[in-house]
Amino acid sequence: MLTVTVSKKSLLNVLEQLQLLNLQPATRRKILRRIGREVVKTNKASMRAQRDPQGRKWVGRKSGKKKRMMRKLASKFTAIPDTDKVIMTWKNNLASNAAFQHQHGIEQQFTAAEAAKIHGKPDYKALATRGQAKKLIALGYRIRGKRKKGRRPSIAWITSHLNQGKAGFIMRLLDDKKPKREWDIPLPVRELVAIDDHQVNQIIKQELKRNRQR
Repeated sequence: MLTVTVSKKSLLNVLEQLQLLNLQPATRRKILRRIGREVVKTNKASMRAQRDPQGRKWVGRKSGKKKRMMRKLASKFTAIPDTDKVIMTWKNNLASNAAFQHQHGIEQQFTAAEAAKIHGKPDYKALATRGQAKKLIALGYRIRGKRKKGRRPSIAWITSHLNQGKAGFIMRLLDDKKPKREWDIPLPVRELVAIDDHQVNQIIKQELKRNRQR
């Protein structure tokens, strides 16, 4: 959540700051409402362009997939004006939490139950995948052969003789690891929102000028 206020370090000169402080609450709310609209508009545009507020491209997915990221977050970004401030926030807690994690690059916890919702439950009776076969070979999996220590199977043999459930069980034995129920997935910083002080002060100056001309 971001809050816009008129600070002592503002680019506005002293006279303009005094002028702003002396405005009626309704007029101040009007100025803050316009600031909110403009900040929301600018940041939504950068989010939809998959860029940060400075115009730099977001860090891509680790998988390399080019599918657009955080497509719905822009539509949930909003501004709530008050008498002396305008709060830039998100319309629900889910969007707010997701935005916070990406904005600051915070690790995201992922559970087996969530993975099943997204990818579906694996078919343990289906034949082993090539990925499982490669992992088994890398872990030193061997089958019976002429030699005492057996022989290393091929990817084709594994994918035609083992099912996914058995392949997964053997991998855990060879790797001496228990099945994971949750993971911490690191997120790179993908800045979604920033407030441009120059833009804010330009809006305030324009509104003060309009107010003087009335």
